[in-house]
Amino acid sequence: MSGKILSLGLAAALLPSSGLGFNITLDFTYDDFFSNPANPYGSTGQAALQAAADEISSVLGNSLSAITTDLVSGSSGGGVAQVLTTYNLVDPRDGVSTIQRSPAGIGTDEIVIYVGARSMGAFTFAEASPGSPSVQIGLNSNANWPAALDNAEAVMNTMYGRGMTPLQRVANTLTHAEQTSSYELNFGPVMGSMWFNDSPADISDGRESWEVNNDYWHFDHTTPVGTGKLDIYSIALHEIIHVLGYGTGDNWNDFVSGMDWTGPEAIALLGTGEDTLHEDGYHIESGLESPGYQDGIMRQTVMNRSPLVGQRDQLTLLDLAFLKDSGYEIAVIPEPSTASLIALLGLTGTFFRRR
Repeated sequence: MSGKILSLGLAAALLPSSGLGFNITLDFTYDDFFSNPANPYGSTGQAALQAAADEISSVLGNSLSAITTDLVSGSSGGGVAQVLTTYNLVDPRDGVSTIQRSPAGIGTDEIVIYVGARSMGAFTFAEASPGSPSVQIGLNSNANWPAALDNAEAVMNTMYGRGMTPLQRVANTLTHAEQTSSYELNFGPVMGSMWFNDSPADISDGRESWEVNNDYWHFDHTTPVGTGKLDIYSIALHEIIHVLGYGTGDNWNDFVSGMDWTGPEAIALLGTGEDTLHEDGYHIESGLESPGYQDGIMRQTVMNRSPLVGQRDQLTLLDLAFLKDSGYEIAVIPEPSTASLIALLGLTGTFFRRR
């Protein structure tokens, strides 16, 4: 495979910064793998997942508004409009079913990710999805309901937009009581789900033994990754970022054109956005490398499709540039002027496939 290498001086490497970003809360309500008392590696795995969430939080600077209610009202001249919001989540226990959750109670600077595990077959490691908002709109028959809906929309977009580029947009045109009006509701990151393969060797139906899982997964993020193992911390980095909209949200799709990326931050680092995406449209091309934001060492991006066996991933400047293009504030990132330091070289390699 032919690819490009991003070469950047160590002085320009992104430096970690703590306490700037929002909190990523991992919820194990629907989990019976990591939180299963019979799993001798469960608590270690939970710690690794939380460490990955904290790592991502540490480099994001956005301030997210609290979700104080799932029922927003607007009024004007006797017109009344109410918007009820529910989030549809992929059930992390099977990756298929839908769970409905009220977003009320999501705190300031918080998003929630529901974690689980299921059997996924060989060479499929983990998956994730942001929650999908569903709205029900109630209107009275007063002729001023369109203005009332506009007022409800403004409240919605302040609260649920969370001060960010929209992760998801919900728009429609309503006709009611001989009046027609349109709305567009913008949703920032609120909640999502991710699930891991609990049958990684694919040698039996259903969940494999704890020992087989331990032979496959490296659960302890505080120790070097074992030979032949897949680091669950590294995979969690990848999947949590998908929940943030990486490859899955409107804030991503705004910059996608085939396999090209049009976002200015990534282009400033690469010198071009052409052929920077995998053909699936929601991962970075596997041949692209970039300096790790902590150590400045050239490495493959976290958000490619090809996890490294026996190694630990680190967020790269290019991963973070894509996030910044998608509306996330990054603590520190090189200015476009550093593009003069970039060298585009050929790279050939063999990679494992992430699904």
